[in-house]
Amino acid sequence: MSARAAWQYQGQSIDSYGDGSPTPDGDNWFLPHSQLDASLTVDVRDNIAVQVLGLDLNNAVFGFATGSSRTQFSAQREYYGRSLIVSLKYAFGALPGTR
Repeated sequence: MSARAAWQYQGQSIDSYGDGSPTPDGDNWFLPHSQLDASLTVDVRDNIAVQVLGLDLNNAVFGFATGSSRTQFSAQREYYGRSLIVSLKYAFGALPGTR
C-alpha cells in the first residue's frame, strides 16, 4: 500500500499589464490559489493494484482580478469542483515480487 498527499500554493502574481492604475483598466492579476490532492494505491496481487485519486479536495476557486495588487476588481472566477478517480492497474508479464 502507498499513500500520497500534496498541497500546492500559488500566491498572487501578475498576468498582464494594464495602465497600472487601481481601476478596472489596471493590471490583470492571478488571485492566490491553493489545492489539495491525494492518492492511495493498494496492491491486490503481484500484478494488480487498485488506485484512488482525489484532486482539488478543498474545492479551490481559481480566478483573475484587475486593478492593483491592493485594490482589485473581480474579472473572472473558475470553479472546477472535486474529482475522484478509481482505477485498476494491471502489469503485463510481471514476475511475482518484481513489481
